[in-house]
Amino acid sequence: MTARPFALPLFALLLAGAALLAAPPRAAASPATPLAKQLVAEIAERFGSKGARELAELGGREGLEEVLERATREGAGEVAVRVARERGPAALNAAAPHPGTLLPALDRLPKGLTDEAVAALGREPDGIARLVREYGDDVLEAEARHPGFGVRLTRAARADGLRLLSRCDEDAALGLARRADELAALPPSSRHALADAVEAGDTAGLRERLAELAAQPGTIVSAGLAGALLIAAGETAEAADAFAGTLKEPLKELAGPESITATAPDGTTTTTTRPAWAAPLNLAAGGLAAMLVIVGLGAGLRLGRRTTR
Repeated sequence: MTARPFALPLFALLLAGAALLAAPPRAAASPATPLAKQLVAEIAERFGSKGARELAELGGREGLEEVLERATREGAGEVAVRVARERGPAALNAAAPHPGTLLPALDRLPKGLTDEAVAALGREPDGIARLVREYGDDVLEAEARHPGFGVRLTRAARADGLRLLSRCDEDAALGLARRADELAALPPSSRHALADAVEAGDTAGLRERLAELAAQPGTIVSAGLAGALLIAAGETAEAADAFAGTLKEPLKELAGPESITATAPDGTTTTTTRPAWAAPLNLAAGGLAAMLVIVGLGAGLRLGRRTTR
């Protein structure tokens, strides 16, 4: 049987159609591609070799396109372009895990803190993004100004932690960060009042609030916390230490003083006031002495029995 002349062309046509259907579709050009090309040229011109290195770390033009597309989906496309142009690829890369949250925070940051903010986001992008969503863009600035302290104090004292840092230099921020757990333990209303005074630089008002707080039953304000707050408000270290020393000691405050009156043979009386925390020590000493006497008596009795034998 002779094959029909059109059978082979028809078979080839079917194979070609199948291959066409099986072939992966060609990727459509990304809307960000022309903009990315333009940004690459601008970055090279503005940031030079530093920008080239940062762009390589971002993944080149393809990485730049990806971040731009993600930022656009999260409503921060224009901000992403501005950050790339004004702060460089490293800033864009640092915000890439959460562009919709972190790019606006970077965009509002003083330009002199860009490198510090990039370093902060490199340490803890997820944690900072969560805090920025809850407490605002100031979280990133606080962490950039005070590395390690901004996040710690925000977690401990929430928005009040940011306000406490508003006037701090590095030493004052360190002092507050060391007392973060104590700040977290304060009643929110008291912590808010303290932050008001610190933010306003009202050292006199802050002293009053600290004294009132220390006088409340069951509330302990350590000298370290009082001093750190006063220094943050602008007080000198010497004046802060002097005031902190006037606060009641926690043991005295909780237990109260104990008065002892003695009468002399001539009938005169003398009253001595001692802290109540000394009484347990005296009781302990008395108990120890009694135990020693009992042990001594027991040893004497045993020795006497052996002698009589």
